Amino acid sequence: MGQNMAGKWGAYALALAALAAGCASSGMAADAPADAPAPAAGAAMAPTPELVAEGQQVFAGAGGCGICHGNNAAGGAFGPDLTDDDWAWIDPASPNAMAELADLIRTGVTEPRISDTGMPPMGGRTLTDEQLSALAAYILSL
Repeated sequence: MGQNMAGKWGAYALALAALAAGCASSGMAADAPADAPAPAAGAAMAPTPELVAEGQQVFAGAGGCGICHGNNAAGGAFGPDLTDDDWAWIDPASPNAMAELADLIRTGVTEPRISDTGMPPMGGRTLTDEQLSALAAYILSL
């Protein structure tokens, strides 16, 4: 994949993360679209300061999230603001918010609710489950 294409997918990934984090305040209603990611199974995960710091590194590095969401996560050319209280896909107050957000980033956004651009799975990157959890912890901390 060429550098332009990789950068484009990275930008889409950031947009997804931004959509996930920035839009979760509206919550996932029962009438959510069929393509909306299902909540993660298992016990709720609690973010720790170490996990949030790791997630910040993933956001700025391997995740490439700043390409779409801006380096400060306040929104960019392709991705929405992740620092505001507008959430489209998850309820950040949910005990499963971190797992739900990690799943959203993992699966991507094909039909965006806030921006004009969707996000490919993992923003077009390859991230581990640990990196996804850390990224979700960071975004929820914003």
